[in-house]
Amino acid sequence: MPKKKKSPSWEELTFANNFLFCKIMESEPELCRRILEVLLGIKISHLKAPQAEKTMYETLDSKSVRFDVYAKDSRHVFDIEIQTTINRKLPKRAR
Repeated sequence: MPKKKKSPSWEELTFANNFLFCKIMESEPELCRRILEVLLGIKISHLKAPQAEKTMYETLDSKSVRFDVYAKDSRHVFDIEIQTTINRKLPKRAR
């Protein structure tokens, strides 16, 4: 029987941990807004409540899409993803 991988302690987690990243971005919309402004070089007046692990279904028979963090303002929709490992299939997944 394979050994169960030990979960990191709270003290070991960083902002790059997917769970912690999603929880922080969802629970701190002001921080999420500022991060988007810095990264994208745009001004966002108000960010509607970000949603972590949001799944969207286009039609019943199509594949779904899941966003790490989904947020929007009055003019934009933001898909915020955290990628901490090299994934050679990332371009295909991102299309």
